[in-house]
Amino acid sequence: MFCARCGTRGEERDEFCRSCGARLCASVQHDPSPGGLGRRGGSAVRLAAILMTITLLSVIAAASIGWPAAGPQGGDAEDKTVYSVDLGGGDGLLLSGDFLPERAALSFEIRQDEVAFVLDPQKASEYGYYSWSLYQWDHASSNSTRVYRPYSGEEPINKAEATLHYFMVMGDGSHGVPGAGKFTVKVSCFESEGGREVAAYTGSVTYITSVERSYSWSFGGETYEMSVEFSYGDYDARRSGGYNRWPLQDSYPSFMDPLDPVVLEIASGLEAAYGPRAEGDERFADFVLSFVQLCFLYPPYTTAMNADMYLFGSEEHFLYPVETVFWGAGDCEDTAILAASLYVALGYDAALLILPEHAMVAVALDESHSPGAVQGFEGLTVSKGGKTYFAGETTAERYVPLGLASATAAAGFKKALASDSGLYGLYFPE
Repeated sequence: MFCARCGTRGEERDEFCRSCGARLCASVQHDPSPGGLGRRGGSAVRLAAILMTITLLSVIAAASIGWPAAGPQGGDAEDKTVYSVDLGGGDGLLLSGDFLPERAALSFEIRQDEVAFVLDPQKASEYGYYSWSLYQWDHASSNSTRVYRPYSGEEPINKAEATLHYFMVMGDGSHGVPGAGKFTVKVSCFESEGGREVAAYTGSVTYITSVERSYSWSFGGETYEMSVEFSYGDYDARRSGGYNRWPLQDSYPSFMDPLDPVVLEIASGLEAAYGPRAEGDERFADFVLSFVQLCFLYPPYTTAMNADMYLFGSEEHFLYPVETVFWGAGDCEDTAILAASLYVALGYDAALLILPEHAMVAVALDESHSPGAVQGFEGLTVSKGGKTYFAGETTAERYVPLGLASATAAAGFKKALASDSGLYGLYFPE
């Protein structure tokens, strides 16, 4: 098993590169046995509230900043050549298609309160009217067609200006640079408005800069706050595996990453927020679970479109922890993978618990641990290796202690256990 993107050699059973997240060079059959993982309710309104509100409009141009020296690198999905631009301070750009210097048809400008996609003035002088389309790869869309769709989902922007302006609408109504992200832009060029199309240019830009996520949640009658900052490049490297990750069950552990810097930073932040704790304080384990339950949303879904289809246009798409942190959302296996990674980073013995049609986290605690009672939830523990693992429902929309599962999940587990169907199991981080 070999990664064509970064050169890393994986284990025989690996499907994705452990270094960069790209799919390894091997033919792997998707296993449909866990089909429908995490199909439970969520709130489209709550998810929309945390996604950036970005509008495509024409605004007055501002002075653009210059770009430092750059160099080529390979591996982009849309183009075999990617040109990297170092902006300093850890920031940078990855350019492909007609943004490449040797083509010089399109340029990307970071301005005071926006970014702009600009058609080369010399080329623009040959045309009189333009139709711009933009796809923002990091925006959830209920349409699974990922080709040159405007961010807003409306028709392409038609204008006589050879520039597409793109900005974030701030809370006070002002405009701001939209920040990190991957954008694919296409401009169709016409002789004049209503005239014939003469040419078209397209390309992708990945703007790498820092990403910050802030959290606030309640536990035990107190409110806690925490934030985490990481580079968009860390997310982008994991995202590079594409939008159809439905691995074999033996590959589930490869998605859990307790050593990921983002996981370690969140784990450290949780310890700091909770404060001093006595040895064996199992309340802290519930505190960690409350963070995942209350700070990460379940993506919107319908009977015709599940959560992964809404976010990624794929029937099933497993996420690495940094991806779930980036999106602030994930279905059951995604948040369970994040929780398991956090628990292991914090010194717990934890695993991903796969049930029929569902996934949870499982944490080893003293067998005397009592989760109490919550209406609609039942006790669920798994014994393995002389330890008792308490199931944790990571997709609950309220705090539910470790050791409790929804009545549906608990019933499914009991049925699978009785029939020895193999549709359940503990998967431990590698």
